[in-house]
Amino acid sequence: MGLRSSSMFKILVAAFFVFLNSAAFAAEFETIIVPPSDPVIAGDTITVEVYFMNLSNHGITLQTSELIESRLIKENTISELQLTPKPFDSLHEIVIPANGFLKKAYTCDVPESLEGSVGIELVKFASKRALFNILKKGDNNTTQCVIEKVKGNDAAEEIQTLFQSEFPYFPTHEPTYFGVGTDPEKSKFQLSFKYNLVNLTRNNSLLNGFHFGYTQTSLWDLKSDSKPFEDTSYKPEIFYLTKNLNPGIPLMSHLCFMGGFQHESNGKGGTDSRSTNFYI
Repeated sequence: MGLRSSSMFKILVAAFFVFLNSAAFAAEFETIIVPPSDPVIAGDTITVEVYFMNLSNHGITLQTSELIESRLIKENTISELQLTPKPFDSLHEIVIPANGFLKKAYTCDVPESLEGSVGIELVKFASKRALFNILKKGDNNTTQCVIEKVKGNDAAEEIQTLFQSEFPYFPTHEPTYFGVGTDPEKSKFQLSFKYNLVNLTRNNSLLNGFHFGYTQTSLWDLKSDSKPFEDTSYKPEIFYLTKNLNPGIPLMSHLCFMGGFQHESNGKGGTDSRSTNFYI
């Protein structure tokens, strides 16, 4: 009886330490899966990106199989599928440096039975569920309509506005993003927009090409108590953007030119001042 109790105690202790190690590993490692941003057609093969993020101060080595198990979730329906590395490789070991990450691309086949907003998540490597939209196979009128409307436009900003109709008067200019990463102390975000200075009803007016653009890039320390901005760059610009010149060249349906002047400054004076002028 005493021997059996001692063995059971050792098993419980071993299980407890395994749990602690698993919890510690989960606290220093996480994965993020990024599905396609555009709608996909049911039955198609899609490409997803997986970020293996090391939150610790030491390197991590992961052992993986050739195929990574994942699942698609639509309400009460769960579809199991496997992610194949792109390009395919038989490497089963992933090395991630301290406070770093590794991005790998994978492909998978979308079941023909799914449509609408669908979640995707990893099975072995716990990840937050990411959503993307699936269009029913054979019923892609919406996609075809968008493609035809893009072909019908003759200006670069009109194409961009088509996909960002929420802000038709202030469409994005440079990429707009907010990144935290593994170290909140090194967070970074950027805001950017452009404004058409002269928007006449005549589409062929040469004055319609004049634009004002503004971009702000900031380094933000979200780790400190006061959450200070470490550095900020302000980039106003004036530029001229042509409409589509319709080159009539095979494989080239649009050709536009842009030129102008941009001023970049950190908004400070004296010895801390930093400014540069660019001709674009």
